[in-house]
Amino acid sequence: MSSSDHRVIVGQTGQNVLGLAIGAVATFAAQVLITNALGDEAFGVVTLTTQAAFIAAAATRFGMDVANVRLVSILAGRGEVVRARGLVGRSAAIAAAVSVPFSVVAFVLSPWLAERFTAVPELAEPAFRAAAVTVPFAALAFVFMGATRGLKIMRYTLYSQWIVQPIGWVVLTIAFWAVAQSPAMTTLAFGASWALALGVAFAGWEREQRRFPQEGTVGGGIPEEHAGALVRFGALRAPATLFSQLIFWTDLFVLSVLWSDRGSVGAAQVGVYGAVLRAGQALFLFLTSVSLTFSPFVADLHHRGEREQLDALYKNVTRWALAATIPVLLVLGILPE
Repeated sequence: MSSSDHRVIVGQTGQNVLGLAIGAVATFAAQVLITNALGDEAFGVVTLTTQAAFIAAAATRFGMDVANVRLVSILAGRGEVVRARGLVGRSAAIAAAVSVPFSVVAFVLSPWLAERFTAVPELAEPAFRAAAVTVPFAALAFVFMGATRGLKIMRYTLYSQWIVQPIGWVVLTIAFWAVAQSPAMTTLAFGASWALALGVAFAGWEREQRRFPQEGTVGGGIPEEHAGALVRFGALRAPATLFSQLIFWTDLFVLSVLWSDRGSVGAAQVGVYGAVLRAGQALFLFLTSVSLTFSPFVADLHHRGEREQLDALYKNVTRWALAATIPVLLVLGILPE
């Protein structure tokens, strides 16, 4: 791997860290705004429905975001990037074919979901409907973000996921509250913010793919780019993605159920636990940025069989990750008091 590739990874990782920081601040602002305006009860409904939508989108994009990162980078490394047009079209169609029917089913089941998972079904039912509508927008946004990351371009993920979506949620929530200050409108604003993020991600992909060579230069391609191979990959990747999301949220959900009959004391304990979880996730800030940025380089090097360069890349990235996260660990260990 050349020194220019290392500079690209470092520079784009820095961009993504900045975007993650902006997104974290905007998300925190949204939480403060919603809690103060709607109260704890309604905020719980918003948290439940928006997080359910995000996890459902992670599963129903069917691994097509990861497939795009890997396969677009491989095609670009082979000099056959023009074939990525068809690849991304197929992956988007697969994600839509999974996420849209799921959205319809979830919309129909909203009354049951509200009764089963909340103590205030009259507030939760319309919020669950809004969450159901959100799912395909978020799923497809990740698919197109993966496509541009496969081209080793990080900025569209920065714009879409870390700036437009979280800031858009705050702005749209305030705007939608002019109609009704409710959990449903707040969750609907969340869905609308993901629609904006999808627009940004799609526009970024369209802009980049217009620069590809003419169709006459198409090569033989790779077996993994075809629809059948994509579906087989997604059948394994989708459950893995679902469980990886549940790792971060299942314990909080279980704790909230166990303490649901403890009144204000239980709510306070759950709130403290949730705050600690979010603070601990600061350790993943740099790790997530590095993973998003260097994964297309890994796919390209592995496909070409350049194991020594791949080994050097992993060692360098490990050093960067340790250097960046140890100070965060010290801050979290020393400053809580």
